[in-house]
Amino acid sequence: MSNFLTVSALKLFRPSGSTGALDFSDWSDDELQAVLNEVEEIFEQGTKNKFHSFSDTIYVSGEDQSFLFLPQHASYNFPIISITSVEEVDVQGTALTTFIEGTDFSVNGHYLYTDVAFADTIRSSVSRSSYWPRGHRNIKIVGTFGMSTTPAVVSRAGYLLAIINTLGLASAGLINSNDLSKDKEKWDDYEVQYQADSSPVRTSGSLPNITGYVEIDRILKRYVNFASLFISTDSSSHLRRYNSYDNLRAQ
Repeated sequence: MSNFLTVSALKLFRPSGSTGALDFSDWSDDELQAVLNEVEEIFEQGTKNKFHSFSDTIYVSGEDQSFLFLPQHASYNFPIISITSVEEVDVQGTALTTFIEGTDFSVNGHYLYTDVAFADTIRSSVSRSSYWPRGHRNIKIVGTFGMSTTPAVVSRAGYLLAIINTLGLASAGLINSNDLSKDKEKWDDYEVQYQADSSPVRTSGSLPNITGYVEIDRILKRYVNFASLFISTDSSSHLRRYNSYDNLRAQ
């Protein structure tokens, strides 16, 4: 089952220039569902992002710092929507300390931050330092991650690719848009040749090759997840680098 694209919405979807719903009568619902599953997999693998919300439990390695960055300390690049619980655990998974949101820490997108010395701990009584305890996978976080709402343009791009993969380019309304391939766009008096590159993470201003269709990849370019690239191990620049990532996404 797909997570943000549905068979019913696909059947009702109208590409630009379409005067009515498309005819999927030659496709069973199971076949269409398989296509949507593939489209979502392409989008999420290509952008390193999730376009829906999901519950998860992750284990983060504390670095004796105020910031607990999920991309850096857990290799987990999906943003936090909400937190259910945060605990310090031992190697058996037994909870040693429970941290309370709003009292012990705050949530900020891809990281947790503390500015209090946690009570009833050795580090609190000795140093009064407001740091997450150092350890390997010693902070257990249960929460909801990803995106609370799928961007409308991403859904549209998903249905366009599903139509291409079932009914063809003409039905998707792209046959006359000159967006037929990733590599080249051509008009009567002008032609653009794009650099070939299979990686979705490319230099600024370039177009990622995720689906092979320019119109769709232009949309997905905005949602490539750069979180892991903008988090530094330099604790003095954590917040600055995270804000740089925020600024990039806002562009």
